Amino acid sequence: MALNVREAVSERHARALALAGLLTFLAVWCVLSYADIVPSEDNSARGLLEEWEAATEGEKGLRVLALRSAIAKQVLSIGLARIGHHVEAVVAYRTIGVPVAAKVIDDVRAGNVHAVLITSGSVAEQVQQQLGPIPESILVAAIGPQTQRDAAQIGLRVDVIARERSAESLIDALVEAATARA
Repeated sequence: MALNVREAVSERHARALALAGLLTFLAVWCVLSYADIVPSEDNSARGLLEEWEAATEGEKGLRVLALRSAIAKQVLSIGLARIGHHVEAVVAYRTIGVPVAAKVIDDVRAGNVHAVLITSGSVAEQVQQQLGPIPESILVAAIGPQTQRDAAQIGLRVDVIARERSAESLIDALVEAATARA
């Protein structure tokens, strides 16, 4: 059975795929030019895995190419293999930090920045390495509970966690926290 299922971990990834016109194999004979399936609640590999069965109509034994970051946990590929699919896990990209300008570091250390937004574990790692420790006067907001846990593991304080894993929810949580502080 040739599936016509296009998937992405989040709406942001889906838009990026569509804008780039990127063609990538993610599931058996599935070409991605935009995402048809985006996890409804948990925009992560775990969320994608939870919705996989419905998206593939329960089909078993599919050959799946699972693309991931070099630092990502293999949640999707291991989960798909456990439910009976043949998975080839491939590192598709590597996340590398870009040095922050000295002016930014100085502004953060002086408390001239009001908030730092953390959108992933790898961002948390770079913030901690390049800017940490973050002064208590600066609000640190995480896009979700997993990002907060990742930040905590590396010693980065998080003051606020978005209710949903979206940019809009992150901004809402930040505004709410900043208003409460004022």
